[in-house]
Amino acid sequence: HLLDLGFERAQIRWFDHHLCHAFAAFHCSPFDSALVVTFDGRGDCLSGAVYEAKRVDEPVPVGGEPPGLELVAVTSFLDSVAYLYSVVTQLLGFRPFHHEGKVTGLAAQGCSRRGVPGGTFDIFSKAVWIEQECRGWNPRTGEKPWVIRTDTTGDYYKAFSTASPPKLLAELRGLSREDIAAGLQDVSRS
Repeated sequence: HLLDLGFERAQIRWFDHHLCHAFAAFHCSPFDSALVVTFDGRGDCLSGAVYEAKRVDEPVPVGGEPPGLELVAVTSFLDSVAYLYSVVTQLLGFRPFHHEGKVTGLAAQGCSRRGVPGGTFDIFSKAVWIEQECRGWNPRTGEKPWVIRTDTTGDYYKAFSTASPPKLLAELRGLSREDIAAGLQDVSRS
């Protein structure tokens, strides 16, 4: 479509989705160094990335990657926490892929009852969790990397689906919107 608008092929450049998020966030920040974390539904086959950022006095090369950002870790689009937010957004009566911020706002008014069986933190921990990867290692630390994992059975969550997971719905039935939102927010920050 850009060619139809009069742009020449040489004027068009493709950049990594999460790298663009990270560069924009860090470049506008007041920090000289930072750990930059990006999360969204998906982009370039990822739902998240972590970069180690250092401010450098080098221009961004034309068609190249910005200097000072080193990719540390990624989360596959198959383990996207953002889609779980969309499922919960719809469950709470809001428009999915549009009103997830309302879920975040409700979370401040609720309680996840972390550590209590049957609390919303416990329930959402069956849908998404962090575990140490069994393959590979972090070349800087020599340790196995930590990764986000999601339920693949569809009982508590299934990436790329706004279908209501049956066990998740059953366990959340009767709980307040605020507590449901707080559980999701608490698990996604853990």
